[in-house]
Amino acid sequence: MRYILIALTALLATLLLSACATSSNTEPSASKTAKADKSSAQKPRNGAEVKTRLSARSLSRDDCGLFVWSADDERRFILFSQSQDNGAVWAGPNGETRLVITEVSGQEFQQQFTQQSLTEEVTSQDGDNTISSTLLLSLRQIEELTWSTRFKAGTLSHMTDDGAERIIPVVGLSTCRT
Repeated sequence: MRYILIALTALLATLLLSACATSSNTEPSASKTAKADKSSAQKPRNGAEVKTRLSARSLSRDDCGLFVWSADDERRFILFSQSQDNGAVWAGPNGETRLVITEVSGQEFQQQFTQQSLTEEVTSQDGDNTISSTLLLSLRQIEELTWSTRFKAGTLSHMTDDGAERIIPVVGLSTCRT
């Protein structure tokens, strides 16, 4: 009986993760497809296209992670955090960027916390200076599910190149793979 319960739990977690990383089977209209193509990539100052959403991610065996999406109509997958490597990846203004989790607080669910500070360190063009950029993740409206936790609201905030604070409404899911 225990093995059946473990197998069902693993199946449920797999289905939850695959549902999070895929879209519906319905055919989008031409205008929605064009809008999605424009929103998933943008051009930075150097003219190269940058993706503004992450590709699908998976967890290693015995690892826990946090999947975060923008809470707008597009539901872009923008942040993925893993507990084993104390790091994260986000789809920022310069494309996919590796982050280090520098501080955590709040409630813990599946080895992930509701409040996280994530830092990106970038070396200047001359190679002499290191510039740090910090993102602040805050998750709320918690719904505990079987073997995972859903966050129905939250924010991801960071400073833009021009010094303004950008606050992105987000939703998330933390889970573990056994």
